[in-house]
Amino acid sequence: MKESPAILGDLYDNQLATKAIIFYASDKVRKNVLASGDEQLIQDFILWKTLKARLAKFYQVGTAKLKEMNININELEVNINNLEKKLAYQSSYFTSGDDKQYSWVDIRRNLKEGEAAVEIVRFREFKSLYGDNDNLIYGFSDHIQYAALIIKPDSYTNPELVLLDNGNQLEKQYYSAFFNSLKFGVTDNETYVQFWAKIQERLGGVKKIYFSPDGVYNKFNPETLFIPDQKKYLADLLDVNFVTSTKDVVEFSRAEKNNEKTAILIGNPDYGHIPSELATNSKTAFINMFQPLPGTMVEIHAIDDMLRDSGWNSKISTDKLAKEERIKGLVSPKILHISTHGYFLDNPPFISKNVNTTDTNPLFKSGLVLADANNFFVDYVTGKDADLESEDGILTAYEAMNLNLDNTDLVVLSACETGLGEVMNGEGVYGLQRALKVAGARNLILSLNKVDDEVTKDLMISFYKYYLSSGNIRQSFRKAQMNVREKYESPYFWGSFILIGKG
Repeated sequence: MKESPAILGDLYDNQLATKAIIFYASDKVRKNVLASGDEQLIQDFILWKTLKARLAKFYQVGTAKLKEMNININELEVNINNLEKKLAYQSSYFTSGDDKQYSWVDIRRNLKEGEAAVEIVRFREFKSLYGDNDNLIYGFSDHIQYAALIIKPDSYTNPELVLLDNGNQLEKQYYSAFFNSLKFGVTDNETYVQFWAKIQERLGGVKKIYFSPDGVYNKFNPETLFIPDQKKYLADLLDVNFVTSTKDVVEFSRAEKNNEKTAILIGNPDYGHIPSELATNSKTAFINMFQPLPGTMVEIHAIDDMLRDSGWNSKISTDKLAKEERIKGLVSPKILHISTHGYFLDNPPFISKNVNTTDTNPLFKSGLVLADANNFFVDYVTGKDADLESEDGILTAYEAMNLNLDNTDLVVLSACETGLGEVMNGEGVYGLQRALKVAGARNLILSLNKVDDEVTKDLMISFYKYYLSSGNIRQSFRKAQMNVREKYESPYFWGSFILIGKG
């Protein structure tokens, strides 16, 4: 790369074409199907969504019950996959040229003075290796590297490259040290040096970046990195705007915004009661982690009052009404705000161990807990058959992909760990953030850590105060962060939530 700087432009273009390609294809296919006017195609799309919803329920049943019900889950998965392929090929996505490819030059033209685009690329080193009998072979080693590709308004020749050769250490020891320093309130002098110092050297006078992470960079907010020689956080120098890909800089400039003042607020669900005799059961340990969140009730009502005072059509659902069905029945409100518990687990207890979906679909590992979830768990632990006609109170990321959010400007997940998921190389985080983007949401506010109920309430109320005054999502979010920072110095509080989207 160093000997051929021009190849950096090709590398960036390839990243724009391939990064999160599955996400962008899914998003555009869905939009083109619904806008096609082809009744059969739309009916196939509705059938596909229906089958996916049914499959999600079957995953909770187990093979014995499925056999009794004469349901072949493998056959259903094949049918869903075939139907998805049919939708893709029959939609105009592959025939109308709608899959427009952008180059790094397009990104540069859309950047303003003081802005930059940063694409992170995770890759394994490709090298010659010695195989059996000392035969020379070529392949990928276990050595992980990261590249930061940087574009600025004056990048006329090619993007700039920052190569980080210590990817294995970044993903293990340095990330662990950083996470623990946040969690326990200890100042960390090393993480900035390892993760960001070389990148910052190339940013010069840049004040705002559009940041498309990969690998371990998906798991933290760079603004929370402490700069030891300046005794500042990166947030004091840089406004970091998370995007799925930096081609969003171009895509968002063309997007039409929802001008309707509609908001749906869901919070403080009544999770139900687990009998004392089941409270120590290992299968209920998951739901026992989720205690009532009284702060979310205050948060929801305060936001509702502000919205109504500003002329919005705002509706709230709390307690027993904060149901999974409520969310699944929504049709593109301008704002969807959900205040509850979120989770990210490698082995969710509500997925049957006889159905190995978590080995193949990481979208079941994260989700939101809603009203009556405990009732489902009581039935689950006591062996009562699952009611396939009703919801269980657990909205998984897999199910969230089917939500109708095509004209939704903002989804706020005021909950713990809603930004987490399984990191897939080049495809981002397979979790709620990806699911809600696929469902159509333009901007997301979500968290990367477990967050304090009171701090979250302060952040959200502050955000809406600024947003209703300015209409600018990004500026309002940043101001709200700074407000929280004045009250709570630790970045664990003010930096746990991130905004994904151009705002």
